[in-house]
Amino acid sequence: MKKEVLETNLENAAKYEQLLIRLREFNVGEALPMEEPLLTDIFKNVSKILLKEESLLELELPLVICGDIHGNFYQLLRIFNRIGWPPKVRYLFLGDYIDRGYRNLEVIALLFTLKILYPEAVFLLRGNHEASPVNRNYGFKQEVRNRGFSTLFWLTAQITFNCLPLAAVIASKIFCAHGGISPFLKDFDQIRNFQRPLNVPSDGLIADLLWADPSDDTENFTPNEIRNTSVIYGQNAVRQFCNDFSIDLIIRAHEVNNISVVSYYSSYVAMDMKQQFDKRLAEIVIEKSRYNVIYS
Repeated sequence: MKKEVLETNLENAAKYEQLLIRLREFNVGEALPMEEPLLTDIFKNVSKILLKEESLLELELPLVICGDIHGNFYQLLRIFNRIGWPPKVRYLFLGDYIDRGYRNLEVIALLFTLKILYPEAVFLLRGNHEASPVNRNYGFKQEVRNRGFSTLFWLTAQITFNCLPLAAVIASKIFCAHGGISPFLKDFDQIRNFQRPLNVPSDGLIADLLWADPSDDTENFTPNEIRNTSVIYGQNAVRQFCNDFSIDLIIRAHEVNNISVVSYYSSYVAMDMKQQFDKRLAEIVIEKSRYNVIYS
């Protein structure tokens, strides 16, 4: 697949490889100089690759699953350097690549370049911050402006974000989404049938996949008053979803430094990394028979 992708972009393949080398050797103390035309080209080419995928990814093990990055390029490099780089290791990212942090451009440049070079080893879901109403206010647009990039560049990024898949099923037993489950989800074909690129609506199934939260304060589904959008979901909702879809685990992110593994086999949150550990990330390494949680 890598050869096929590079052959379709011969004029820029060398530039992608060179940018990847620069990003891997990056001194995190300073912003990495990057040219707007090259990043724009990366956005356009990764969009084509993303649109060849289904809105619901169906993946196999082994796989490393990573939660919110939020512009924390240093920790992203730590994950790759410690666990392994694509294509040797396969990754699923659960969204929220941008905002809050200070190296948003480096994060998306690295992830999108890896997706172009190794499309079968890097999989990228959409988070709620990969939407213009959010990232125009939480840091990404300001970073674009501060680093001398144009408004058109920011708009081009939004088009790419609109191409990101919405959820994933791993080994037919693990459901992954940035936010979680939805009362509107009755069949996985609903997700498969979403045509991208698409904007995130204010409510409904797509909004819930990106915005919903698990909670001990409800048994089923309740409006999410904290976020003022989507829903919170409790143990009964998780149990019903897992029974209806033959799912063992729900893996979601949507909180800083947090990946939640939700299961109805024990307590509804079987494993929840809510510790405050100084802007570190958590990732889950899933092998064929077990999963491990690793803190960066």
